[in-house]
Amino acid sequence: MKNQQTVAKYIATVLIIDKSGIVLQFHTKIFHELRLNCDEILQNAVRILKLFSKNLNEKIIKTF
Repeated sequence: MKNQQTVAKYIATVLIIDKSGIVLQFHTKIFHELRLNCDEILQNAVRILKLFSKNLNEKIIKTF
């Protein structure tokens, strides 16, 4: 991972659509207010991805 901060910001603002079509939007502002560091943001994002996108390829999850 070249730049964890950039990746974390991207994950924090990405739209995630699960199989049911539910869209979740993560805002960097929320993470900033919670004062989470980049590692925590990455861990939380992966956890959320696993919960809401169970059919998501493990390979994709590992890239995060």
